[in-house]
This record gives sequence, C-alpha cells and structure tokens, in this order.
Amino acid sequence: MAGVKTNFAQFMRDFKTADAVRIKAGQDAVKVEGFRQMRVLQDEIKAGEPGKKKLKVLREISKRYSGDARLKPTHARPLANLYHAIRYKVTKEGRLVFEFGAVPGKTSNTWVGIMKRRQEEQNYLVTDEMRTYLAKIGAVLRGKKKLSEWPAKAFFLKTDRFKNPARDIIDTFWAVHKSEVVPNIESNFERKLRGERI
Repeated sequence: MAGVKTNFAQFMRDFKTADAVRIKAGQDAVKVEGFRQMRVLQDEIKAGEPGKKKLKVLREISKRYSGDARLKPTHARPLANLYHAIRYKVTKEGRLVFEFGAVPGKTSNTWVGIMKRRQEEQNYLVTDEMRTYLAKIGAVLRGKKKLSEWPAKAFFLKTDRFKNPARDIIDTFWAVHKSEVVPNIESNFERKLRGERI
C-alpha cells in the first residue's frame, strides 16, 4: 500500500456539529444565569432588601411625595416599584457578556434615569408650589384620628430644602451575589451538555 486515505471531511463535519452544540450550551448557560440574577434582584427590590440589606426607611414626606410618579411613594417598602426597571441582556462582544439592572436598550431611558437618581443623595429645593402641595397632604393627615400628630406636622415645612439619603441597590446586590455567577454558569453548561433542561 502506497498511502492511507481517511475520511477527514466527515470528522470535520462531526467536529463542527459538536462545537456548535457546546457553543449553544454555553450561550444558554449564560442566558439562564442572567435571567436568574435579574429575578433575584427584582424580588429583593420588592422586599426592600437588595443584597439582603434593608434600604433606609422613607421619610414621612417621601412616602407620599416623589418627583418620580412611577415610584408610587405610598408603597410600604422603600423604592419597591423600581423592580420594574430591572432587565437583563446577553451580548457577544468577542465573548459572551451579560448585563442586568437598568440596562439601556432594554430598560426605558426614564427608568434608567430614575434608578440612577435614587441611588444618589437627593437634595430638594422647596418651592412655593411644593410647600402648598405638601401642606394639603398634612391637612388631610391631621384630620385622620388614627394617625399621630407627627406625620401631619412633617408636611408643614419650615425649611427651604430637604434631602433623601442615597440608597444603593446595584453595588450592594452585586457584592453579595457575584460569587454565585461562575459556578452557576458552569453547572448550567454541564447540565445542558447532558441534555437536561436548565
């Protein structure tokens, strides 16, 4: 025999198929973990405890007044409605990258702005219009027998400014949960290759 001829063409087809399966399994593993992190963050925001750390309680005024109408400040838990802003996205930028939180392109610009503002200390200038608006709320509260006098008094402002403290959400959450990500992706990948549903 002068030489050996082997069907490398079939081998390469099988190799590419196997490689495509692994790539798809890797993509799915990342997507599933991105979605999971998004849901955990949403749930912790609803509970008022992103990263298992309770947010500072809202001032009496902030419970009933907010510059961001979508936040519904009457909600019992601080900033609970911010969960609406939380989304996730997986992109291929030479490698797989997942983002979650208030993600531009997935979250509206309005919600992105609200998320940024609410994580920073806010200083409000008390305008005449705001003073009148808050005084009306105070008058209503004063007429409710079940409420103590303090909540009503808080709305009759004698200051020209008031502030809300910074309430960190994303950094606090990520510091607690980032160690879960790689092990979960690796587990998802292995399970996907075994044909399991992830």
